[in-house]
Amino acid sequence: MKAIILSLFLVVCSSFAASHAVLKNRDGKVLGEVNFMNKEKGLMVKGKLKGLNEGSTHAFHIHEKGKCEGNFKSAGSHFDPYKVNKHGSLMETSHAGDLGNIKVNSDGASVFEKYKRGIKETEKGGSDNKNKSYSIIGKSVIIHAKKDDLNSQPSGDAGERIACGIISYKKS
Repeated sequence: MKAIILSLFLVVCSSFAASHAVLKNRDGKVLGEVNFMNKEKGLMVKGKLKGLNEGSTHAFHIHEKGKCEGNFKSAGSHFDPYKVNKHGSLMETSHAGDLGNIKVNSDGASVFEKYKRGIKETEKGGSDNKNKSYSIIGKSVIIHAKKDDLNSQPSGDAGERIACGIISYKKS
């Protein structure tokens, strides 16, 4: 009996092995999906989007709140659970939500893969391991109108928010 329960538990857990966000523009049009998966020392982020301006470059960030209302300001600031308080690139000590830029090809599509060290899909913090503020689940992903300059504080001079998606578990 214990073996059957354990097997069922493993099947249920494996079906939630990754998370994702479906990104929509302000008109509610689906632009694509971004997938997240824990790796040994960080987070793998893969996305496929379409419907953006051909040849453009856009800032790409995880924001602190899982809300995509109106002009997407409801998503709050960049996700910064470690209180770094510094905007930057993927490789620098910066906000955990700083994911750099995505490039759009000549047909308005973007396919990308990024790796962010020091952040996990479902990492929990605190000495009692119950503080869920370190998890990206329930946060949002934002695409900005402009390129992230990877320097200007607090958000890279990235311009308005043009697409948003809430990060949730994805059933495999």
